Formats: sequence, structure tokens, C-alpha cells
Amino acid sequence: VGGVFSALYVICVIQTLGWSPALMGMTVAVGGIGSLLGTAISARLVRTVGVGKAILLGFLISALSSVFVPLASGPLWLKMASLMVAQLVGDSMAVAALIPAASLRQSVIPREMLGRAASVFFVGAGASSAVGALPGGFWGSAVGPRRARFRAGGGPVARRTGGWRWR
Repeated sequence: VGGVFSALYVICVIQTLGWSPALMGMTVAVGGIGSLLGTAISARLVRTVGVGKAILLGFLISALSSVFVPLASGPLWLKMASLMVAQLVGDSMAVAALIPAASLRQSVIPREMLGRAASVFFVGAGASSAVGALPGGFWGSAVGPRRARFRAGGGPVARRTGGWRWR
């Protein structure tokens, strides 16, 4: 589902909102700042709520922030703010969750298997994005990029929180 969302981001911003690639790039750059913020808040988040809940909350908040993208409307400053919030919150919380998730994997997987395990996660993430991008393009063409992105936003929430229980 993340591949659906990613595939439609450029179309949604360039075509639907009518932005230049440079303007879109400015909003995406905010995601880089968010990633740096995520590294700064990750340890505190883990200390505050624990490893499992930090992973769950980070991915959940990251996925929920994606709703700001298809909701971007109104004057340019409001559209910019909406996309920047999505990038800043989404990327910071994703990174804040990825750090303890990687640490958890490294603590439970035998040392001699860490490289193989990391490659499985890397390939799995890349493959799922690629597999999602193709139907995402078709879906965006059929219902429009804004509607497709809004509906695709619920997928990351379900995927990231599936199987997790609060303890």
C-alpha cells in the first residue's frame, strides 16, 4: 500500500495541485528534516512508552499523517503547510519507529544471521513498494490521484498496526 501512496504522490502534487517540481521538492525536503528529528526523539520515545509501543505509535502516527496529503486544498500557503506537516510528522515518526525496530531485530536475531535478516527486510520493503506502485498507478487513473491517495492512506495504518497488541 505504501507503494500506491508513493506512486501517486508526484501525480497528486504536480498534476492535481498544479505545482512545479521545485515547489514539490521543497515540501519533500521537510521530510529530510523530519527524519533527523526522528533520530533525536526515538530514544526518548522508547524510554517513555517502551520498545513495542514506540514502534507501534511511531508507525501509526506516521501513517496517519499521510491524510494531510489528499486533504491539501485552499490557498497555496495552506497546501504547502498540509504537505509539510505530512512530511515532517510522517518521516520523523517513521524514523523514530524504525530505530527501535532495527534494534529489537538485532537483539533477537543471532549475530551470524543479521546480514541475511536485514537483507530480507530491505528486499521485502522494496518489493512491496514496487508491487504496490503498479496497481496504484492504475487505481489513480481510474478514480483520480487525490481519492486514491486518501484511500491508500488507511492501508499503512492497518499494515503497520496489524498483529500488535497493547500490553
